[in-house]
Amino acid sequence: MNTIESNKLIAEFMGAKLFVNDGAIILYKLNSKTYHIGSMNYDTDYNWLMPVVEKIEGLGHDVSILKNAVGLQWCGIGKFSSNNTKATGTTKIEAIYSAVVEFIKWYNKQNQI
Repeated sequence: MNTIESNKLIAEFMGAKLFVNDGAIILYKLNSKTYHIGSMNYDTDYNWLMPVVEKIEGLGHDVSILKNAVGLQWCGIGKFSSNNTKATGTTKIEAIYSAVVEFIKWYNKQNQI
């Protein structure tokens, strides 16, 4: 999954709604604002990424952030399974971003059941 696809995955998890997709331009509405997918900097900006971590924690899951590694453990309730991931990166933000993307993939899969 490339960065644009990963950022779309995160944006939708955060409640963004696809506004325009003509192939060349992809716009999302989030919190009453319109954003080009290229300006949704989940992969490079903590101001974009940390609210995602907070939402994951708000769902009752544990996130441990170390120097350049992230441990994310989630335990499902009812139909959800338990899982965890450890992500690393050359920077802390890369590790957090990678772990968040893996969590959202799992979360979305569980909610399709």
